[in-house]
Amino acid sequence: MLGVAVCLATAARVIKGYNDTLTVKSLQIAEELWACTKQKDPLARVELAVELLLTTKDKKYILF
Repeated sequence: MLGVAVCLATAARVIKGYNDTLTVKSLQIAEELWACTKQKDPLARVELAVELLLTTKDKKYILF
């Protein structure tokens, strides 16, 4: 599930300005998956945290 969220966050960043509707939906789903996925191993969430940080510039993804 985290792999899908990583791809959606990346896609949201890449297609921004080309397909803004898909950008918003992709980012929304990635952030929902972030919120509902609590892993016992925080390292499992690092890749998604990086992609969401790059995409949103939201500092909450630095300290999770």
